[in-house]
Amino acid sequence: MIYIDFQAGSHGNFLEFVCNKYLANIACGNSTPFNSNGAAHDKKYLERKQFDAGHWFEFPPAKQLIVNTRVITVKIQPDDLLPVTAVSLLRAGDYNIDNDLLEVDTYNKLKKISDYGSFLQDIKESYFRDTRVEGYQIVQDTSWPNITTAQEFDQLPEHIKTECKNIHKLVLPMFDEQNSDCPRYVLREFFKIGFINPSQQAFIKRQHLMHYDASNQTITFPFSCFYHADQFFNELEKLSKWLDMPLTITPELISLHEQFVNKQPYRNIKTECDHILHRIYNNEVFELPKLVLLQESYLNACLEKHYGVEALFDQPQWFANSQQILEHFDIH
Repeated sequence: MIYIDFQAGSHGNFLEFVCNKYLANIACGNSTPFNSNGAAHDKKYLERKQFDAGHWFEFPPAKQLIVNTRVITVKIQPDDLLPVTAVSLLRAGDYNIDNDLLEVDTYNKLKKISDYGSFLQDIKESYFRDTRVEGYQIVQDTSWPNITTAQEFDQLPEHIKTECKNIHKLVLPMFDEQNSDCPRYVLREFFKIGFINPSQQAFIKRQHLMHYDASNQTITFPFSCFYHADQFFNELEKLSKWLDMPLTITPELISLHEQFVNKQPYRNIKTECDHILHRIYNNEVFELPKLVLLQESYLNACLEKHYGVEALFDQPQWFANSQQILEHFDIH
């Protein structure tokens, strides 16, 4: 068996189907592996497959069984973070989560996806902390008792708690199954931090877990090549030589790849942003196209690094045009 190790959303299932059908010449029960969501999850083989894709790095017991064989690792680079994050939300577990609607029922959407467990915890700790004690100490009247804990806050006289809630807006922020929405600006900021510090981003952290037994032979397959036919087929040729499995780029294979690309709604998500940034850096004035949440986060990260000015945080609606961006970020 030849193993394909990949992270959710990085197209390992599509690579498995292509390798089995066009490198190993495994008979398939369907011409394409795509389901109704566009994910390559409907693979049907009529004989034992030779390539097996999975999140092997996540399961140490399973990974320890992968010895004396070949392993293909789908490699994610920092420049891939924008598209792979969008795809992972959309395709992981076939939950079809649109990142542009993520502020609605956020908690329950992300709770379904095992890869986003730490994500939920980080959001809760960073943006839904109990700040009532700190706020109380700032607005505290001289006649009010001193407190240092949330429990002491809960034990305050009712008239003080009522004033704290209604006048000073000191409330315990809730983020759980019953209070599952998360403000868009919080999500925008959270993803922005990952784009600014790729080494701290979950995809890059998990990439470092993708190492294998010394008895294995390994090769990487770049995530960045999947959406570009020439790069994709070039990487397949490398696999063909490495595995000593002849490959013919047939019209059928070309058509399959075209279908794959057409089913990727985020294939141009970074290119669109980079084009916008180029125009902004040239001080052009123009209306912004409709952008999804992750694009807003990515653009904020790039603009912060370019201008050395922090992006707005509490901003329910992102900028409408480049003039607004330049007025905020350009310090000249």
